[in-house]
Amino acid sequence: FVFFGGSGGNCINHKWITSMAATAGYRSICLSYLNDPSANEYCLDSILADPNSTCGNDFRRENIYGEDHMPGLSIGPHNAIVGRLRALLTHLSETEPELGFSNYLANDKMQWNKVVIAGFSQGGGNAGILSQDHEMARALFFSKGIGSTFFPIGDSCESLSDCPSDAEACQGGSCFKIEPSGYYTEA
Repeated sequence: FVFFGGSGGNCINHKWITSMAATAGYRSICLSYLNDPSANEYCLDSILADPNSTCGNDFRRENIYGEDHMPGLSIGPHNAIVGRLRALLTHLSETEPELGFSNYLANDKMQWNKVVIAGFSQGGGNAGILSQDHEMARALFFSKGIGSTFFPIGDSCESLSDCPSDAEACQGGSCFKIEPSGYYTEA
């Protein structure tokens, strides 16, 4: 069971989730990753300028895999989520072989089909993308963050109550309807 916390948070904020997973019999990890700034902070201007912006997805993919997708963001493969998880599993396999973490690696490659991936907010979006890219044992994402497509509707707003009834967000002074990210709707 691998859990990712939300923007600006740390694993201590989610100790009950990982503790309950361990109590249920899972090998449980809360993985720290670079979660500040949030995808929303990083991408808001891009989304306001172009509702079809891929910024949220590109931001997440750089954070997950370390591939260079975003100008001004330099995470790299070793500091990316997958790199950190692989390094942790390798370390645990070498230092605590009796715990069985080597079962999740084969020739230094993740065995995603044996992993339950979960996350909250920004971590939920990361779990969603990972579950779209890899066959997982299970995937849980709670209150996932940005990654949806925002369609501008109506006039300017200060709060959601200023928007038309079908609006789902007031951000940056504009009303938006939101469609879920592909990892919600695509197999």
